[in-house]
This record gives sequence, structure tokens and C-alpha cells, in this order.
Amino acid sequence: MTQSAEQPHHSHAGQRDVNWHFKYRSVWTFVQIHRRYPSRHHPEEHILLNWMKYNRRLINKGLLSEAKIQLLKKLEELRKGID
Repeated sequence: MTQSAEQPHHSHAGQRDVNWHFKYRSVWTFVQIHRRYPSRHHPEEHILLNWMKYNRRLINKGLLSEAKIQLLKKLEELRKGID
């Protein structure tokens, strides 16, 4: 079934949210396994590191939702709890 011109298409925002949560879970798993955040010294970790840096910039600009900010705080608590 195709979408008519009258029906708005909102899948991009929904897909971005799905992608955000996927990356979040990837970083969470990384921290649990490696007991640290991704590092710039390991090229294979750059995707996760860049995702984290991007989200910090969004927080600083006031562009990240409160729900996602809270999830990132939980990630920081996980990392601190491992130390």
C-alpha cells in the first residue's frame, strides 16, 4: 500500500529515534564489556565515540530531549560505578 500525498510521512523522525536508541545500547554494552568509554586511540571505537561527542554538543546547545539526557546520565553512572 502506498502513501497518499495527504498523509504526512513521519518515519524519518521515528527512524532517527530507533537509531539513537540502538547506538545508546551499543555504547552501554561497550562500557559494560570494556569498563570504559570508547577511545579516540582505537579506530574501531570511533563510531561510538563520535556519537557520544555529538550528543554532548546537542546537550550543550539545548537540543536533546530530557528523556535522552537522563539516559546519558545513567550511562555516566554506569561508567563511574565500574571505576
